[in-house]
Amino acid sequence: MSKLKNKYNKICNKYVEIFCKKNKLYFKGWIGDNIGGVSGINDYFFDFDDIKYAVDNEIKFSWVSDWYYFEMDFHKTAHYNIDDYCILRRDAEYKFGFGFDNHKFEKELLNKLISK
Repeated sequence: MSKLKNKYNKICNKYVEIFCKKNKLYFKGWIGDNIGGVSGINDYFFDFDDIKYAVDNEIKFSWVSDWYYFEMDFHKTAHYNIDDYCILRRDAEYKFGFGFDNHKFEKELLNKLISK
């Protein structure tokens, strides 16, 4: 069992290494030394699944950062996981062009959730 856990730990650390290197970020460590849980990166806290999604799908860090702050600002009102946020963001950029207003996009996301 320890071989499997060692492989898992190496894979988690490799994902974080790739994520940080690609985005010029600094990995501070795993919170509570729980590899594969929540990581401290710069002034962010990311769950491993969010890092894995960003790496696997080559998500721009600007989108990851926008999603992170959207979650911080509206976590009591709205919740979008990173993959849903990125899919909606991609669709919005396709529809409105790459110069669209991100704040307007996020306001529309909130309105969709509130009107449900």
